[in-house]
Amino acid sequence: MQLKNDGDIVRAIGYVVIMASYLEDVIVECVEYLICLNEICEDTAKKVRNGQASSQIKFIKQQIKLLNCHETITHNRIKTLEYISSLLEQRNIAVHGRIYATRNQGDIQKLSRGNKVDKINSDNFYSLANKLRTSISPFRSFLFLIKRDEMIRTRNINA
Repeated sequence: MQLKNDGDIVRAIGYVVIMASYLEDVIVECVEYLICLNEICEDTAKKVRNGQASSQIKFIKQQIKLLNCHETITHNRIKTLEYISSLLEQRNIAVHGRIYATRNQGDIQKLSRGNKVDKINSDNFYSLANKLRTSISPFRSFLFLIKRDEMIRTRNINA
């Protein structure tokens, strides 16, 4: 179900935070599965578990390359991970930017990095929240495919 834009910037940012947290939950699930699957040493596993989502996505990309999947499937999975990583970066900007209402420009967001100022409205944030929300299901499918590929690979080795 698509989140509907009601014009409220603050509520929209709240949805961004909530949807990103659900997405990060699926990322953690994938990380845990790959740590067990590939028998990652405890020191490395601890670093990955305590890392930011971007570091966890890098870990997932590395692990996927190690799995002997079809090249096209691997490429598509990595593209998906790069897209999700960019959404999470947009989330960081949305959450960490300061919002001001100005007379001349309307609502603006000042970003910490580079002193950048952007004109904003609730569309920006509802759009991002919806993209984050719709990325949860494909990521779950992505995790399913990793598990399925591993089951097939294991079956072929044991046959």
